[in-house]
Amino acid sequence: MGMAIVYTKFFFLLKEQGISLYRLKKMTGLADATIKSMRNNSSVTTDTLCKVCRALHCQPGDIMEYVEEPDNSQSDNSLP
Repeated sequence: MGMAIVYTKFFFLLKEQGISLYRLKKMTGLADATIKSMRNNSSVTTDTLCKVCRALHCQPGDIMEYVEEPDNSQSDNSLP
């Protein structure tokens, strides 16, 4: 079964607070590649999450969430 952390809430929060990606990068020192990782729901470091939370005055759950992906494989009944 797959799993994913998604950052959809992060981009909504930026818009809600009226903060551009350019301004966020200036506030946090985040690289373009890090922002791209978040846009693509790829892994980022806890240091990155701390920087974002500090800049946006929020908690990690305000910018990301765990979404369980459906299991598309056939179940293997041969396992004990």
